[in-house]
Amino acid sequence: MSYDLRIWGRIHADLATCLPTPRAWRLGGDQWTFGRRRWQLVASQPRPVEAEDAPREARRLCPELCVLVELSLEPSGAPRRAYRRLLRAAEELAAGLDGVIEDPQTATVSRPGEASLDMEALTDRFAIVELSWWYDSSPLLAQGGVGELLRILERTMPEAVPRRFGLSEPPRYKTSRRGVPALARFIADNLDNSPVLYTAPPVVAFSVRDDPASNAGAGFRANYLKLAVELDSLRDPKRESALRGLWRELSRFLQPFYGDVRVLRGWLRSDSGLYGDARSETHPVAGRHWRGVPAEPGLALVLGPPYLEHWTALPQAERDDALAFVEQPQWASAEALALTVPAGLTPRRREGNDRADERAELWPFAAPGGR
Repeated sequence: MSYDLRIWGRIHADLATCLPTPRAWRLGGDQWTFGRRRWQLVASQPRPVEAEDAPREARRLCPELCVLVELSLEPSGAPRRAYRRLLRAAEELAAGLDGVIEDPQTATVSRPGEASLDMEALTDRFAIVELSWWYDSSPLLAQGGVGELLRILERTMPEAVPRRFGLSEPPRYKTSRRGVPALARFIADNLDNSPVLYTAPPVVAFSVRDDPASNAGAGFRANYLKLAVELDSLRDPKRESALRGLWRELSRFLQPFYGDVRVLRGWLRSDSGLYGDARSETHPVAGRHWRGVPAEPGLALVLGPPYLEHWTALPQAERDDALAFVEQPQWASAEALALTVPAGLTPRRREGNDRADERAELWPFAAPGGR
């Protein structure tokens, strides 16, 4: 474990001129190291970033931030003198880059020599509406599949089309510069690499992961796609209508065995989307690790084969070819469906475990733990 700081600056500078006692630091590859017998400081080379990548609180203190240095103390259990070195290095770097220091551990931002700001106190929590799908055979793996996905998003909710993309935070490519065809090629080439995708408000999250299903403990890793929007945005009836249209069209396109829409509260705002902590509600299904149908329904659900064969008494379901839809008449109400999921379809709780993470008793797939 390490203790990590981020130095956000608004000028580019050579770290050799910013680090305290620079002769004591060693440059190797893309990082500087200050080493001692049982601990060390590591500083990354400055890398360009977009201003929006920095916390809003950092930009309040220091506008036009354009460079980032990541500074770490290893291990976190180092002696106090190591922490004094860490803080001195952070102060010197922030001064040299004309920037600020972010401490993710304490959620504070400060300028060199000034009092810090509490990021939690300045950031309001909010609720999201998360749309999720789990599916087997992926249309995204077909020629032109990702392009069709983006056309659906552009037609139903243009804000969901990623405006930036890459393989790490913050994503390095802009759709406005590279074009939607380049975005489609990038996603298609990285479906199994968890591409980082930034959208535009009120869409605050977009993630996709497609790869061959494989054994994963009590269940298996399904193909998975998720979109999230701010709940408050659905106060506009046109916005809710657009989101419901997106839900239907993407469901027909993906042909999931299960998908749902649910309200999750306690999230934190970021100009790149959102981020969560221990107080943020999460979906009962852990990403693509499928164990069975969640016991608690959301605002809406879509069911496809093979689950439709085992949940035949689905009240008020609207059939659409191989899919069945059940939805609340108004999503903005944030009221969950009054449904009881058949017990055999829900994940089981291992003895002594608070989370239901054992594969459901009724497992309707071709083989245990896979397909």
